[in-house]
Order: sequence, then C-alpha cells, then structure tokens
Amino acid sequence: MMHDFELGGVVVPIEALLDFEQSYEPFGGSTVLRMMDGTAVKQQAWRKTRTQLSASGWVPLGLDALDFSAPLVLKCAKPVAISSASNVITLPAGRRSDFAPLGFAIAADRTLVETSCGLVGNVATLGIVAGAVGYRALYVPQLTVVTDGPQERASLTRAEHSWDMTCEEV
Repeated sequence: MMHDFELGGVVVPIEALLDFEQSYEPFGGSTVLRMMDGTAVKQQAWRKTRTQLSASGWVPLGLDALDFSAPLVLKCAKPVAISSASNVITLPAGRRSDFAPLGFAIAADRTLVETSCGLVGNVATLGIVAGAVGYRALYVPQLTVVTDGPQERASLTRAEHSWDMTCEEV
C-alpha cells in the first residue's frame, strides 16, 4: 500500500519514482539519566519525525521551483500502522486526507484480516472480528517539514535519474 508523494503542492510523477523508498525515524530532545542504583529514567522534552526518501526513475524529480528556506507540506507515501488491543484507535491529526485509513484485525494465528474502518475526527473504529487478539489501523502521514532539498544524480549508461532527500518535521 505505497502511494505517491507530494512536497509543497508538487505531485511527483510515477516516472521519477520507479524504485521509491521511504523511511521514518524519531528524533528529539531526550536523554537517559541513571539513578544512583543504576535505574534508567528517560527524560523527553519533545519528539519529531525525520523521513528519508529516495528513488530512481526515467525523469528528474522536478522540485527545483520550491522554496527550501521555508517549511513545506510533505504528503508521505509510506503508510504507518498503529496497533491496539481495542478496535477503537486514535490516529494522529497529521495524516493524508486523500487516503482513507485501512483497518485490520489481528487473528489468533497472528495474520491480518481486513475489516471495516470508520473514521470520525481522529478516531478510527474498526469492525469487530470474532477471535481477534488485536487490531491495527494503517494511515499515511502528512508532515510539515524543513529540508535542504533533494540530492540528484543522473547515469547516462543506465539512462536513469536518481535522488535522495531528508526531511525533518517542524
């Protein structure tokens, strides 16, 4: 369930995304402190998401007209999952509204069974499945990010354009 992505209102064509990858990682103002007995205590002031995107394709990426000195809206491509013992799951407000969340029940054998997913505000209510041991909702994030822009390359021998870009949530 990968989707296309948009940055700053620019839709990137599929011809620039033939070998697309996206990853997410948390980063933030946190540290682990140790008590006198060695017990760890994590202190966290804030937490944001860093995402890395890369791809190759037949055409250049086409983001050259964007103003990379200002925050941009990134409509991500890679979905994210939230699991719960309950069939009612609160999703983050920062998600793509053009892709409806998907609902799954986790069966006793740990396989996923697709189920209905109703959304009211940020609360997803998944259809009850008999024998389910948990539930999972998938959604596609939408983040406001800062980035220096893509690093682009071209290979004449492979007739290919490739690029990678790191974005950090504001």
